[in-house]
This record gives sequence, C-alpha cells and structure tokens, in this order.
Amino acid sequence: MRKKRLLTYLIMLVSLLVSGKLTRDIVKLWRADERLIEAQAELTKVQEEQLKLKRELSEAEGELWWERQVRDTLRMAKEGEVVVVVPDEVKNQSGGAADLNPVDGVGEESNLTKWVKAFAIIGQ
Repeated sequence: MRKKRLLTYLIMLVSLLVSGKLTRDIVKLWRADERLIEAQAELTKVQEEQLKLKRELSEAEGELWWERQVRDTLRMAKEGEVVVVVPDEVKNQSGGAADLNPVDGVGEESNLTKWVKAFAIIGQ
C-alpha cells in the first residue's frame, strides 16, 4: 500500500513537472510569434530605407547631380541662368526665425517688402 501511494505521488510530481515545462514552452512559442512579427516589421522598414538609399545613390551617380553640386559649390551658371548671391547682412536681417513665424501680426512683412529692402541694401 505504501509503495502504491509513493508511486502515485511520484507520478503526480512528474506530471506537474511535465505540465510546467509544457506551459513554459507554450509561452515561449507565443512570444516567438510576437518576435517574428516585430522582426518582419523591422525588415519591411529596413527594406524601404534601402530602396530610398538606392534611389538616392542612383541619383547621385547621375551627371545632373554632379553638375548641380559643382555649380552650387563654385557658384557657376549655365547659359541663360542667373546666379543670385544674397549678402550675409541681408540674410541676417530678414532670414531669422521670427520672420517665418510672426506672432499676432507683429513683425510680419510681405515678401515684396523684404525684396525691396534687400535690393535697397545691395544698391547702397
């Protein structure tokens, strides 16, 4: 009788251990599914970024991009183009952030007024 009881307790203990292990494995698989979904979202994001970078690379390898960079750096122009160089003092006077976001109409100037001021300073 004692052996039967001991055997019953042993079987119960083993079954509890097995069920605990199975429960942990199920939770682990459930989390693995979530990790897989997160990894797929990350993969999609990285693929979109890669596509964007490939487009930028193909654009940068083209002659137009190089020509534009050289012309901007050397301040050169094609035939028929006009290069406008804005002096630093004009940039400092009218290029501030306050001009971009006026509060309650204070300090708000029209673009025409800004251009007139810019050319009046250059003409002096």
